[in-house]
Amino acid sequence: PHLILAGPAGVGKTAAWRLVARQILGPSWQSTTHILQARDLAKTAGAMKKFEEFLRPAG
Repeated sequence: PHLILAGPAGVGKTAAWRLVARQILGPSWQSTTHILQARDLAKTAGAMKKFEEFLRPAG
């Protein structure tokens, strides 16, 4: 599933999601979640690199 949070900068969207993710997903939340922020989209190559890193198997 996907979740998109929208709103002004600085209201706590990312912090709120991290709290929810930790509660729902437990210790594996970081390996099963990708947070992409608007500043990451400023450079397409940077955004693609973040996606590729997320999709690459750990290990």
